[in-house]
Amino acid sequence: MQSQRTGRMRLTWMLALIAALALVAAACEEDVADEPEDEPVDEEEPEEEPEDEPEDDDEAQLDTVTIGMVEWAENIANTALWEEILTEEGYEVEVEVLDPGAVFAGVADGQLDLFLDMWLPVTHAEYEEEFGDDFENLGTWYDGEAALNLTVPEDVDDIDEIPDLIGEADRFDNEIVGIDAGSGLAQTTNEEVMPGYGLDEDGWEHLESSEATMLAELDSAIAAEEDIVVTLWTPHWSYAEYDLKALEDPEGLYGDLEELYAISRDGLAEDDPQLVEWIENFMMTEEQLAELSQYIEDEEQFDFADENEAARAWWEENEDVVDEWLGR
Repeated sequence: MQSQRTGRMRLTWMLALIAALALVAAACEEDVADEPEDEPVDEEEPEEEPEDEPEDDDEAQLDTVTIGMVEWAENIANTALWEEILTEEGYEVEVEVLDPGAVFAGVADGQLDLFLDMWLPVTHAEYEEEFGDDFENLGTWYDGEAALNLTVPEDVDDIDEIPDLIGEADRFDNEIVGIDAGSGLAQTTNEEVMPGYGLDEDGWEHLESSEATMLAELDSAIAAEEDIVVTLWTPHWSYAEYDLKALEDPEGLYGDLEELYAISRDGLAEDDPQLVEWIENFMMTEEQLAELSQYIEDEEQFDFADENEAARAWWEENEDVVDEWLGR
């Protein structure tokens, strides 16, 4: 009996122990379930290099500005002036002297940044039509009358308009002294004025040369008191230098009054917005351009070393005008 009771007691104790262990195991499982799972450890990503801050467009500036120039009086003058201004503002300035077609092509294909002497609606209409989609028109810069014409000395009697030249070719050695063949003035003279007034059938010949040659011929004829006819235009310093008479054009074959424009290559406004703003502000009166042109043409008389020194001298006398262009 005692052994049976002892066996039952051992069994009861063992069952109690098993139950207690089961309770402990269940409690442990519950504690483990309540604990948050370990979060996966992210591998450290390499730090990205900070990107360069984009430049403020308003502060962008080219190092070098390339300006195309045709050797016409007003273009020599305004190019020399802007060469001096931009050099003072910290630019390297390169001036490329070319014929008109090459200048327009150079601006259109981005080889030139600026050209400061496009004439419309007549003189450069052909180039504007060919290249106009590939450059930017920055607006007019001349506040005065601009026109193409035939011109004689003031004291040439009985010649006041172009039709008056008919029957007078021998008096002028049958010559109309012109400028470079690639100019709109030469083309209009050949294609419109000569046939339109019958000059080509009256013994007249249009001699294409250059502005410098034409002016030398004009100067010599005036000094010798000889009659001469030249192709010319306003604005031009020669009207202040000599007593000249622009012949009336009753048929209007030289076209309406012209506007003078500055143009730039596509993209210059993005590359240097400040520069483009200055050129858009650029405006000269007839008197200002005449004075600047005379300084440059008569540089020896005024004791200037070259056209750039002459342009700087004009600038120094007109600082308020230039400051306005530069927004100061």
